Amino acid sequence: ISNKKDTTQGGLPFYKQIFSNGIFSGIITDLIENKIVDQDPKNPQDRFKIHSKYGFATELMAGRINFENLPGKEVNFEELLTAYVVPYQINQEIIKGTSTNHPVYIPLGLLLMILNHNCTIYDTKDLSAQTPLVYIDFNPNLNFFLSNAKQLSTNPWVTLIPFEGGFKDYQALFSDNLLTNEKTSIAPLSGSNENTPLFKVPNDDLLSPQIPKIKFDENNNNIYRGKLMNILLNIDYLVKLVRDYSLKDGTNNIYLKPFLEQVISDVNKYLGNFNALRLAYNDGGNTFQIVDDQVMPPLQGETILSPNPPPDNVDLIPLVGKSSIAKSLEIKTEISSKLSNMIAISANADVANKATLSTNGDNFGFINT
Repeated sequence: ISNKKDTTQGGLPFYKQIFSNGIFSGIITDLIENKIVDQDPKNPQDRFKIHSKYGFATELMAGRINFENLPGKEVNFEELLTAYVVPYQINQEIIKGTSTNHPVYIPLGLLLMILNHNCTIYDTKDLSAQTPLVYIDFNPNLNFFLSNAKQLSTNPWVTLIPFEGGFKDYQALFSDNLLTNEKTSIAPLSGSNENTPLFKVPNDDLLSPQIPKIKFDENNNNIYRGKLMNILLNIDYLVKLVRDYSLKDGTNNIYLKPFLEQVISDVNKYLGNFNALRLAYNDGGNTFQIVDDQVMPPLQGETILSPNPPPDNVDLIPLVGKSSIAKSLEIKTEISSKLSNMIAISANADVANKATLSTNGDNFGFINT
C-alpha cells in the first residue's frame, strides 16, 4: 500500500494523516520526494531537515561520518512508508474458532519514525521549531543485525521477514534424525504412519517478493548482514502492546524505553533467538539506537575490534575468533570500605544514628527505600 498514492477521507494522502501535528508535518512531502539538499548549515531548522533525511543516523549526529560520505545512505521514505497486507489462508475446518485474518505489517523503521514524530518529549510547543529532546535512529542503510540464509520468523503474527535461502537451507533447520533418507519429508511421528513433506515455496509465489528484503544487497554479498529497519511488525501486535503498557491512571501515557525494549525482546525471540538486539543510548549523537551485540562480518574499510596491525607498544588479548582464549568477560566495580560503611550506617532508620567518620550521613537516607 503506497502511502503516496492512496487517499482516504477528504482526499488527503494517507501519510499526511499519520504525520500531522508533529515534527515531520511540515517536511514529510519533501522527505518523500527527496527535495532536501545536503549541506552543512548553521541554521537549526536546516540542520534538522538534513538529520531527518538521514533518519537521525547516529553516525551523522555523533560526528562519526562526514557529509561527503553520506550519498546512498539517505532514507528511501517512499519505501519506508509502505504497509503490507498478507492474505493468510486458514482452513476453518482444521483450526476451529479461527477466522480468516489479513494482518497489516509496517517496517520497524516506520514505527521508530512515528515515535520520533509525536510520541516523545520535545523542547518547545512551537511546531515550526520543535525537535525531540532525544532522537531515535531509524536509518535502514546504517542499522544492521547479524543474519544468515536460514533465518526466518518463528511467529509471523508478530514479526515477519522473508526467508531468503533455498530449500537446502530450509532442510538444514531439521535434525537428520527427524527426516527420511531422502531428507524431503519428516519421518512418521508417534501414532502416524505417514511422512510429512517439508514445505517448499511454490513456483507461483507472488507474495514473498513483495516483502522488504533483509540481505544487505541484492547480489548475495554480506548475507550475514541484515537490514534491521526492514523487519516487519504486525499492527495488531503493536496496538496490543500499547494497550498493555499504557498507564492505568487516566492519562494512558506510555514510557518509551520499556515499550521499545519489549518490541526488541519479541523481535529477538521470534527471529529464532539468533541475535542479541538491545536498545542503546549514544551520548555523542543524543540518539537511541538498536544495536546487535552479535559480531557481524565487517564491510570493506570497517574496523571491528582493533587496528591491524596493532601499535608496537600494545599487547592485545583477542576476545573473539580462533585466537581467543577468553571464556567469559565481565566488568566489576568496587567501592572503598569507608564509603560502604557510611552507606550501611546511613541506611539506618534512626536519624540520630546517621553519622559516621565525623561526617553527617543524612543525604544517604534515600537508601532506606
